[in-house]
Amino acid sequence: STGMQCPASLRLAAILGINVALTLPNLFGLDVVGSASVAFAGIVLMPVAILVLVCLPNISPGNWLDTPAVIDWVGFLNLVLWNTNGWDACSTCGGEVAEPTTTYPRAMMAAQGLVIVPYMIMILASTGVDPRLEMYHNGWYNALAVQQGGEVLGALFA
Repeated sequence: STGMQCPASLRLAAILGINVALTLPNLFGLDVVGSASVAFAGIVLMPVAILVLVCLPNISPGNWLDTPAVIDWVGFLNLVLWNTNGWDACSTCGGEVAEPTTTYPRAMMAAQGLVIVPYMIMILASTGVDPRLEMYHNGWYNALAVQQGGEVLGALFA
């Protein structure tokens, strides 16, 4: 708890407002949800693109060959699975997809690329400028953004 108190009526209004704001696009159909998702993805990926561009001049490709003394494979696989889960939720939109037998496989492959490629580019850029793998923990991209691009870029990651 933060110790801050909020009147019950204000809390209820905020909860209802958030629910309505998140439900309305779904009521207008898949096209609106898809367009909003693309716009949101662009907004979310913009700081990543800026950090990668800022890191480019300082990348040392030799850093990519460094390996840690001990690799936590269980933690690594858990992280990979956690960051790439949710593919089963696509079937909920099946009724609104034209020719799902051909559209779904293509869309799934494209979606996997859109998820994995930004991760890989970000990892390559960040390890290219800072090979200290033991530093990579929650919040490290924020610190790296401040180090490479200043406080404004760091704030975009926070």
